[in-house]
Amino acid sequence: ATVLANLQLHRAAFEVALLSVALGVVNHLVLAVLLYRLFTSSGEIAAMLILVFTAISAPLSLAAIARQMDALALLDALPTIGPELLRSQVVLAMRGYSSLFLTSAIFWGLWLLPLGWLVLRCGFVPRVFGLLIIAGAPFYIAAFAGPILDPNFQLSPLCRAISLVSGIPDVIGEGGLALWLLFVGARRRTPASPPR
Repeated sequence: ATVLANLQLHRAAFEVALLSVALGVVNHLVLAVLLYRLFTSSGEIAAMLILVFTAISAPLSLAAIARQMDALALLDALPTIGPELLRSQVVLAMRGYSSLFLTSAIFWGLWLLPLGWLVLRCGFVPRVFGLLIIAGAPFYIAAFAGPILDPNFQLSPLCRAISLVSGIPDVIGEGGLALWLLFVGARRRTPASPPR
């Protein structure tokens, strides 16, 4: 009932959020192609894995968005299906969204491993960003595995700890990488000339 009330009350904001998330998914695909081109010389297989993991996560993320769109469509069907059926269908749609979203989290974690490894190898970005990116990967995978292994995972202290800590290394690593590439660029460092 709370989910349904929030959807009805904040429908416009929910629609804008859906559009922005869909745009973010498309942006992530473009980013993966650009990172592939940037890092291929540092490791072609790892650069290809970035593309593969992103290409797998994108349809899952878009399917999750489609489940949220289903919930919105159900709001329009209220006069024909009645409030009880509406509530149960909205709950099913939102649970479907959650399941697809958590499944795509596997690949959000997996793509960080080759990305971090390439940052470590490339020589034109500080290695600390690579270490932080790699450190963020297991938390995404735990977000997927936790609810499967423990149905009460979302309410557990472990989940709260993972939620609290999970984004910190990854956000610093990915954010640092983005800022480094934006302001410094991807020029390889050349060794200093030996003194004469």
